[in-house]
Amino acid sequence: MVVDAKYKPRYENHNISKDDMRQICGYARLEEIYKTLNKSYSETIDCLIIYSHQSCPISFTKEDLKKQKERGYANFYKLGISLLEL
Repeated sequence: MVVDAKYKPRYENHNISKDDMRQICGYARLEEIYKTLNKSYSETIDCLIIYSHQSCPISFTKEDLKKQKERGYANFYKLGISLLEL
């Protein structure tokens, strides 16, 4: 899975921007990523954007992730997590 963090709390109620999706998908198509993850070029690598959302827990499970599938996109997820407050 290719993961990127964005400080964009608006993702709680809105879809991921096309520019952010393109960036993450671009990383997921790099040959070096396929080699590192030991994947075949015929496989689609999952993508995840983590965004800040103070009402969400700091930790999450794989099941939590699957609930946050981005509508209309295969293997693309977004997940809000609470940032630590000092």
